[in-house]
Amino acid sequence: MKLTIHEVARIVGAKNDVSGYPDSPLNKAEFDSRLIAEGDLFVPLKGARDGHDFIETAFENGAAVTLSEKEVEGRPYILVDDVLTAFQTLAASYLQKTGVDVLAVTGSNGKTTTKDMLAHLLATTFKTYKTQGITITRLDYLIQFFICRMTLRNWSWRWGRITWEIFISCLN
Repeated sequence: MKLTIHEVARIVGAKNDVSGYPDSPLNKAEFDSRLIAEGDLFVPLKGARDGHDFIETAFENGAAVTLSEKEVEGRPYILVDDVLTAFQTLAASYLQKTGVDVLAVTGSNGKTTTKDMLAHLLATTFKTYKTQGITITRLDYLIQFFICRMTLRNWSWRWGRITWEIFISCLN
């Protein structure tokens, strides 16, 4: 299921008028401007560097539209108060619409290994998606089964329903 630019704008509560942009279907959401492909939604998150600094690079690589906390001159953008909050809202909406199963792996130690093993096993039967490394904010469209590595301090109900949770407690 692909969302369109206008659907994303409605879901995240765009503060600007996007009716002048073509209502094109988006391939996926991406927050790394180097990984943007034709027709993607760019999500400029703030981290060690501000993703807004890479909006132009994202468009050069084929982005169809970007979320943004400020106006973007000459490019299609969806204006929001906070990109991360808007992306979490979008993710929760998408997960609810698609009804995909979510598996959360939480605990003190072994989360990444457990997530990777489960994803490998489940991929033999289901189309799966797993987060890469410690990233918890990437959402790809076109998934049927979603494997998510989450840490307790970053876990948020805004992502939608959790179908299963595995808590790992490793004592020394």
